[in-house]
Amino acid sequence: HRILTSGCAPSALEGIPLLRQLVTQAAGRIIILAGAGVTPDNAAYILQATGAQEIHASSKHTLPDGTIETDGILVEKLISQIKTEK
Repeated sequence: HRILTSGCAPSALEGIPLLRQLVTQAAGRIIILAGAGVTPDNAAYILQATGAQEIHASSKHTLPDGTIETDGILVEKLISQIKTEK
């Protein structure tokens, strides 16, 4: 039902041209889920520039003990930025 891709680039930001093309080709038949390097600073731009309706962001940080976990503050910032840009 969906394909998670960076547009064959190291990050979704760098893959915007191919992501835009994939979204156009998919024409709603399949969801193109833009991911890799998505942050609160670039999420809204990636959505706008590609026409994608969904993004994937890990929004993780490393704790002092080395444990990696999702950072709720980053998630909130990402959502806020997307809502602000719409």
